[in-house]
Amino acid sequence: MKDIRAGKEREVGSKATWSVSSWIPGHGVRLLSGNNKNTYWKSCGTFPHLVNIQFRNETVISHVYIYVDYALDKCYTPSIISIRTGSNFDDLEEYKLIELVRRRYWIKIRIPDPLKINLLQIAVLKTNDDCDDCIIRLIKIHSPTPKFYRTYNILKLWR
Repeated sequence: MKDIRAGKEREVGSKATWSVSSWIPGHGVRLLSGNNKNTYWKSCGTFPHLVNIQFRNETVISHVYIYVDYALDKCYTPSIISIRTGSNFDDLEEYKLIELVRRRYWIKIRIPDPLKINLLQIAVLKTNDDCDDCIIRLIKIHSPTPKFYRTYNILKLWR
């Protein structure tokens, strides 16, 4: 997350409306966008477990960060995640499928060509040891700062 400190990116998840497909009482969606690694969202029910992040206006994203902790959460840790993007639920497309192997830290999902989206969906398709529920501790969505994004677009034209 050094790009935020360097002024290249900003966290934009706070500008979005968050929803989830299910949750266990006391472990709801609001815990995902905080800053406390000791709290978490815990799903319940059948797969896929969904986290929907909807922006009112089209938003450019450059990175998605997901914090998981296999040492604490064991079988509840996601092992396969699908990142889906679109302007609404009707046009969602899978952007990336990610396989996690007993991770314990921030997973950085880089968007090589920053995307303009209204909706980002993180779908947990499988957990370690095939547990029914899953735990995700934090999610951060980053966008390039306007100055950095303009520079990126100029450099892209020169390629």
